[in-house]
Amino acid sequence: MQKRLAVVILIAGLLLASCGPATVPTTSPETASGEIFMIALPRIVVDYDTEGNPSEILGIDLTKLPFQFDALKLPPATIAQLTSSNVQHIEMAFVGHGATVYVNGKPMPYVSWDDASLERAFDLAGALGVDNTDLYKQMVPMLTRFGMDLVLRFPMQPGASEIAMTNPGDAAKLSINPTTEEPSVIVTFEIKYDENGNPGILGITAADLSALGLPLQVGLPPETIASLQAANIQSIELQTQPSGMYVYVNNGVLPNLTWDSALLTNLADLIVQLTPTSAYDDVIMGVVPNLDKLDLDILIHFPPAPGAETIPAQMHR
Repeated sequence: MQKRLAVVILIAGLLLASCGPATVPTTSPETASGEIFMIALPRIVVDYDTEGNPSEILGIDLTKLPFQFDALKLPPATIAQLTSSNVQHIEMAFVGHGATVYVNGKPMPYVSWDDASLERAFDLAGALGVDNTDLYKQMVPMLTRFGMDLVLRFPMQPGASEIAMTNPGDAAKLSINPTTEEPSVIVTFEIKYDENGNPGILGITAADLSALGLPLQVGLPPETIASLQAANIQSIELQTQPSGMYVYVNNGVLPNLTWDSALLTNLADLIVQLTPTSAYDDVIMGVVPNLDKLDLDILIHFPPAPGAETIPAQMHR
């Protein structure tokens, strides 16, 4: 008990020692029930050594403290790859409406959410057997009103120039500029599964395609269909837009991946930077930055459980 109290006091001291501005969430502190809640913490910088051990937090030498920070440890191989690729720091900021990510100060596609989408995600997780999701769901108003900016800083390459981090507070201001160009590729269709896990498109089954010499391994085991029925999951839709990728379950949207062309280009550059000898780098640079011009909409139907009320599915176009 004394050790836990000491850790809490230490963490509080570290936060106060940062002396930086708080990462204020973009959401209102007033919850749907009319209560007020907000926690906004300052930027926390964690420095790593070559073995993947967190060596400093906010400039404080952790080797001189009587506590272990094993939860923050990273594999040495990961540190070596990041250093060899000149990835100097990764920043993750929880800003209320989502979690933004910066690598070497460049913004990447990020996850966006609101109270409703997070609640649906926890409902889905609970239906699929994840424990304690009811408690997590109760914490949603807290999660969406919590602000924190965490920077993981890695050993630099010898002779490399230092790359500046973002300015404190920039993460909460990140916005996207979706393209207004017409899509380059449009793919829209529905898949309907039967009780045995066999899919069909416009009445054409996987068995029909196999007979034509076009075998597709897209069937689902009957036990998977039974699990979906037990969770009352009757439809899943995957959709891409210029602003990101969206997943709907029973017509309700989950937390989504947010992007635009600039963020996708940053992601492609990072992948190539991490895999400089890959034979697919040209493909990555040609495809990833243009995902915002892909109009993809796939609606998957699953058979309702016997006696269950049908939930009409719709495409969100």
